[in-house]
Amino acid sequence: ESHNDPERVKDSQNRKNKKFVRHLHQHVEKHLLKEIEKNSGMSLHFGKAQVVEDFDTITWKYVDDTDHGLGEEAEHFKVEVDVKCNSEGAFVDVNYNCIEC
Repeated sequence: ESHNDPERVKDSQNRKNKKFVRHLHQHVEKHLLKEIEKNSGMSLHFGKAQVVEDFDTITWKYVDDTDHGLGEEAEHFKVEVDVKCNSEGAFVDVNYNCIEC
């Protein structure tokens, strides 16, 4: 609804708004993860997210522990993407981590 205009973001766009949460999850699945794969230059396969919910926050945890298209000989590492929103407002935290295995 805000279309990249922070002035149009409503206070109700937060973790407690089902429509906001649904659209955020769709955006992450359809756009963010694909952009991360494209810009990383690796073959990433996140699969289904682990969802962690409590009263104030919802977090989607995506993990890829494949060889990322680099082959068996390459050093193995895990890619994690955590997307978190809370009931304070429309800000979304995205954490991208590469962890050596």
